[in-house]
Amino acid sequence: MLGTSRAGEIFTSRAIVYNKIGLVIVWFLLCVIHGSSGLQISASSSRRVGMVPHPMVQYAASSQEDQSSSNVTPNQEEEGLLYFRYVDDNVARSLQMTTFESSSHPLERELILIDLRTLRFQPSGLDDFVLRRCCPVPHDEAQPSMLTLTDLAELALYCDRALFPKNASKDQEEARSSRLPKWARGLIHLVEETDASNNEYGTNNTGGVAVATLVAMNFLESAIRRGVQQRTAGRAPLLKDMVEQLSDVPQSQKVVLRTLLLPNQGLNLRNLLWHGFLTALPRQWLSLVIILTLTIDHHHHHHDMTTDDNTDTNNDQDVQHDNLESILEFQRYEQKESSPLGDMLRHGRQLHMELQQNGAEKRRFMDTCQEVIPPSHQHLLHFAVNHCLDKPALFAAVVSTLLEHTLRILWCRANGFEEGSMDVARVGQYYVTLDGHGQRDRHHLLLSPYVDYPTKNELTLQLGGPTMAYLTDLFASSSGGPNIRATISHGMWDRSLIKELVQYMVPDEMTTTDAICTNSSHVPLMSVTHALLTALEMIACSALSSRDCGASSEAEVLKQYRPNFSYAATTINDVDRALQSLNELALLNAEQDNADEDSICPELYTPISVLENLHRSLFVGLSSSSGEWTVEQVFVEYHTNVALADCGAARTLLCEVAHALESAVVVLQQQQQQRGQQQQYGNTTWNLYSFLLLVTLAYLEDKEKQVPIKAVERSRMCLSTYSTFSKRNMDRAIKAARIYAQAKVIRPLIVQKDNQL
Repeated sequence: MLGTSRAGEIFTSRAIVYNKIGLVIVWFLLCVIHGSSGLQISASSSRRVGMVPHPMVQYAASSQEDQSSSNVTPNQEEEGLLYFRYVDDNVARSLQMTTFESSSHPLERELILIDLRTLRFQPSGLDDFVLRRCCPVPHDEAQPSMLTLTDLAELALYCDRALFPKNASKDQEEARSSRLPKWARGLIHLVEETDASNNEYGTNNTGGVAVATLVAMNFLESAIRRGVQQRTAGRAPLLKDMVEQLSDVPQSQKVVLRTLLLPNQGLNLRNLLWHGFLTALPRQWLSLVIILTLTIDHHHHHHDMTTDDNTDTNNDQDVQHDNLESILEFQRYEQKESSPLGDMLRHGRQLHMELQQNGAEKRRFMDTCQEVIPPSHQHLLHFAVNHCLDKPALFAAVVSTLLEHTLRILWCRANGFEEGSMDVARVGQYYVTLDGHGQRDRHHLLLSPYVDYPTKNELTLQLGGPTMAYLTDLFASSSGGPNIRATISHGMWDRSLIKELVQYMVPDEMTTTDAICTNSSHVPLMSVTHALLTALEMIACSALSSRDCGASSEAEVLKQYRPNFSYAATTINDVDRALQSLNELALLNAEQDNADEDSICPELYTPISVLENLHRSLFVGLSSSSGEWTVEQVFVEYHTNVALADCGAARTLLCEVAHALESAVVVLQQQQQQRGQQQQYGNTTWNLYSFLLLVTLAYLEDKEKQVPIKAVERSRMCLSTYSTFSKRNMDRAIKAARIYAQAKVIRPLIVQKDNQL
């Protein structure tokens, strides 16, 4: 019995060994198969993703009317660099998941990473994943820990498996969809709706995945902003600081956020997308961003994303939430007949209609734009025109990013930078950007007239004055412009983006309140679409110069633009408004009995001729509203803007004086039946406001050499008191004017004025 038992033990031990050897062989064969053909993880088909070098495909333009339907055929491997050619090589390999190696963790280990019921990270599972892989940044233990990019790619793969389970049934997909908020369902539907020709590696030729990930990055940043109790989009701290300030979030999640979002040792994915360096991505990165956002919102008890099932469709709240005040002001120009900006917006509106209705015009527009847009970004142009013309927030997101990189390529060529130097996002280096004045001392700006002063930006000469002025107003304005790319990329239009994503959802999930077209607060953004269509055409026409860019009348419209939202432009406009109102006030006063003329504060009276001469001397070569805006004026205005940037108080006073004068004219017209009160009000108002305008212009002329800043501040105080009380208590208003005229800081200015006269 003992011998039989021993033999049985030996047999059993050998069987176990043989079984283990067999398992090892099977595992090895599976790895070989996976390494050569990719791992099947798609939810709806047998498409493979990202486990092998990604054969990038080049966009092939079709001669057919709707080029979005043209098939993209895989090209040779050298063409595979097309979509990632503007990204650092190591980062590009990680983004394509070519460095990924199969995890040694059994499949059961994956399931504890993500709760498949809620589609959120399990804290203990993510902690275990990070701890097994994470280490401090080399040679700098004070730096926070980060994953390797390969580990981050593996984590993205696990997220994709959870969000798009292999061979999922329709019921399972519907169950998954029901667990997701609307914004996440919308992103998935955006990909599915635009992904008819998705290739087997997970990156589609239409750009749907890249666009969805671009928008998802906004929602992730918004979740982080909410996590640090920062409610105001666009005015939050730096992203790297907010990540560290997140409370109630496990350190493992911060490690993932650092690796995904931050530069140098991280992937810096948000900036690569929003600054136009990337135009295609495997779907795994979208899955990672969605699950990260869901997890962070859950930690801070935010169960929806700004607008979800309880969306408030009140128009006023929508406008306030989306910070559309500047867009509403922008839209008003579209109704102004004698306005260069209005002409540009109306041109874009007409172009918008033609693109929707006229196939020949659509082909002309596409062909013209593709002359200057790099091949790597042309599919985004088709995505925007074919899928987003009725979705202005998405259209702005896509077009802003492709415009930025198109201008970056043109900027590098015009200024003699070698290909692959300034047009590639390299680790540890700043790159030239469309906006970002806050860090202009660290990197170049595409629309600055100078590369590095005094070296001129040759792109200014290539594009010309009108195009430079128009692009600056749209993207890098200093005084009231829409600043489209920066505004949308920092979450200020998230509400509109979410509503547009709902349009990609299946019809039975749509409601009338979900539909964008039913919400009139969304209408102002259409003017942004019109503006961007005109911008695309202007860049192409300017870069192509002698090429045909449409009808000659349209070309003339594009040449008439002048700045609207620079410091110089708004200052000149305010002075013009003030002088016009003073002239109107003089006419109204002249119609009345002048017996008591100048009886109140006559020492403040300033002739309008003095103000007009000062105005002309301040803005030599800029104040004329006729003629084409020249390249020389671009440089003159730049230096004027630099000087005006340090005159914030004076510019504010000027705007307030212009507004107060316009109101005074209205009040005076309404007092036609009260002649005595009208005479007193009209004369005093003229005396005070003409002098306030003199103080402002004198300060702008030679900051603090003759006019101290305290005089500007004292003038603002007087204006506030006078304009408030003159409508209901004229005696109190007159008292404020008299006190102002006797102020210690004002008396020398009155004496100086009288001496000059």
